[in-house]
Amino acid sequence: MSFGGSVSAMITSLKNNARARKSLFDKTDYFRMNNSSNLKNKPTKKASAKQLKKVRKQMAEENKKLIVKRILALIISGLILMLLLNLVFDFL
Repeated sequence: MSFGGSVSAMITSLKNNARARKSLFDKTDYFRMNNSSNLKNKPTKKASAKQLKKVRKQMAEENKKLIVKRILALIISGLILMLLLNLVFDFL
């Protein structure tokens, strides 16, 4: 049986994909190198409880504004779509 070049390329590709690969769990040096005690840019600053409350409150306000903007954009785009559909189907 003589197959074309595409079949032999497919067989070669399947053989190459079937090779053994090392997973991240097999590489134990990776975990030793990235241990939190070995990191050079380890964060050293701590936030107080007041600062955390302030940040949480600020983020909540930003999220509320974002939700309102998205809802308004959805309503406006829905109205525009309804007007366009009304114009298109009135002329037909």
